[in-house]
Amino acid sequence: PLTRPLPNMLSAQKLELLAGLKVRGLDLRQAEMSFYMNRFTTTAGLSSIMTCLAYVGVIKIKIPHEMLPPEESWQVPLFYVAACCTMALSMYNLVITSFCVVYAQGLALRGPPGSVAKCVQIFRAEWVTVRLVLAASLASLILAGVSISWMKLERDARILGGIPLPALVISVLVLGILLLLFRRLALLASQLRVPYDTRVEGDLHIDDGGLNIDLAAEDQERIEAAR
Repeated sequence: PLTRPLPNMLSAQKLELLAGLKVRGLDLRQAEMSFYMNRFTTTAGLSSIMTCLAYVGVIKIKIPHEMLPPEESWQVPLFYVAACCTMALSMYNLVITSFCVVYAQGLALRGPPGSVAKCVQIFRAEWVTVRLVLAASLASLILAGVSISWMKLERDARILGGIPLPALVISVLVLGILLLLFRRLALLASQLRVPYDTRVEGDLHIDDGGLNIDLAAEDQERIEAAR
């Protein structure tokens, strides 16, 4: 009689082991989700600042009298186009990142099994677009700032057939700093890059006879399959 409960005890230990793997796997997923949420929160902060800068620039800019309609000038249209593009792109990122952060937390906390893994997949897919939009909004903001220098300094000392010297110097300085920035970012990206084949993610996959199983799966059917 003493040996009869052993099979049940073994089964209970297996279930306890699988439950522990599930809990630890959920912790890994939560850490991965926090990683993406920090990215999105930082992007939302930057986008909020750029949205305010672009909006204030549009409503507060004072156009020189000689450039007001019906006079023709390329600086004024360039400024408004760049500023409005900055505001629209930054607003897009601000809304998307804030929406993802708020609703992903709700889905991860109150959603069905597998919700945390689903949130991580959504963050990973959206990050590509968010990063490109952030770069485009920064470029538009810089272009708007440079166009202001050409607008305000149009009547200063001129060289090379009517090109204003102060605006030209500002443009060259901004361009040089941007080139140094891109070079530095490329160097940092190469140093901090994680090779794809060695990248660690929040899953515990094993290959069982051609069947790929995630031991940290959150839904019950995949846990039963792992057993």
